[in-house]
Amino acid sequence: MSSASRRWALPSSAVFHEQIEAAIGWEATIVEASLSVIEPDLPGDSRDALFHLLKAPMLRCSLENADWLLVAVPESQIGFHRRMFNMDILSGSEPYPGFALPRVLMGLDYRRDAAVLYRRIPALAASAADERALA
Repeated sequence: MSSASRRWALPSSAVFHEQIEAAIGWEATIVEASLSVIEPDLPGDSRDALFHLLKAPMLRCSLENADWLLVAVPESQIGFHRRMFNMDILSGSEPYPGFALPRVLMGLDYRRDAAVLYRRIPALAASAADERALA
C-alpha cells in the first residue's frame, strides 16, 4: 500500500514507475497485489484460489479508502482480469524480476468500479466483520 501521506515502494514500482505515474499519479492511494501466485498444479479451478487471494487486497482498499488496486499479471491473464475484475491495462509487457514470464500492469479504479465488481462478485466485498478483524 502506498499513499501520498505514507509512501512505501510498491512491488511493481521498479518496473512500472513511469506507467503508474502517467496513469494514476503518485498522490493516489494505491494497494498492490502483484506478488500473489497460484501453484500451477493446484487441483480444481485456479480461479477459485485467485478470488480468495484477491479478497485481502480488496479489504485493504476498503480500509484505506484506496484510489486504485494494481496487479502485474502475465499476458495470458489480461483478458481474465479485464472480464472478471474490470481492470484496465496500464502498461505494455515488461520483464519482471522473480517471474519467468513478463508482466503487464493492470489496475482497478477502486472508487469508480468497486461497487460494480462487488455486485457481480459479492465474495470479494469486505464486510464489517472483515474490516474489524483486519483492523
